[in-house]
Amino acid sequence: MKRTLGLMLLCCATASANLITNGSFETGTFTGTNFTRVAAGQMNLTGWTVLGVAVDWHNTNEFGLMHNGTRAVDLNLDGGSSGTGVLQQSFSSAIGATYLLRFFAAAPTVSGLGARSMRASVGNGIALDINLTNSPQRAMVWTEYTLQFNAVSTTSTIAFASLNSAGFWGPVIDSVSVQEVNNAVPEGNSAWLLLGGGIAALVGQKRVAGSSR
Repeated sequence: MKRTLGLMLLCCATASANLITNGSFETGTFTGTNFTRVAAGQMNLTGWTVLGVAVDWHNTNEFGLMHNGTRAVDLNLDGGSSGTGVLQQSFSSAIGATYLLRFFAAAPTVSGLGARSMRASVGNGIALDINLTNSPQRAMVWTEYTLQFNAVSTTSTIAFASLNSAGFWGPVIDSVSVQEVNNAVPEGNSAWLLLGGGIAALVGQKRVAGSSR
């Protein structure tokens, strides 16, 4: 009976509303046919700030189904120091409160190039590096990733960056959310990672093959 109660408490952890604006990249000034290149400092993407060089904001014409809606963001551009971008957004947070970053990522088909690499970070040294295997042509394979963290300031910032040194297309991200949670454990395989300053982050992933939400 005690064991059953423990499982019930684990399953019933609560989460608040999404604190991220435009997490599925559906709103903003989309000026291209297949994609819009958003350079550092430009405000085309509602709620998001672009650093680095630029990001490409794509629709379904080139990649096939996005995870949610019809648009997603490619962090890579042309690769190397002249063609990768950083996408970030800040939100109000309570010091010491626990938050869960959740997003989906995929790598489009790119001839001759291997896995696409990226980093998701939440300031203060908390980061998750991932490699994404190329998807079949126009059949994006979306994988869910989560990163749990404790806020150390009244404002927290999430960021996504490409780690690729060459080539275009990917990694691509969609369906970004941040929620304040109460002892939440994300779905999929997860493990505790103890990071700098005694702060703990919980990371996990869940593969979602070729379909939208």
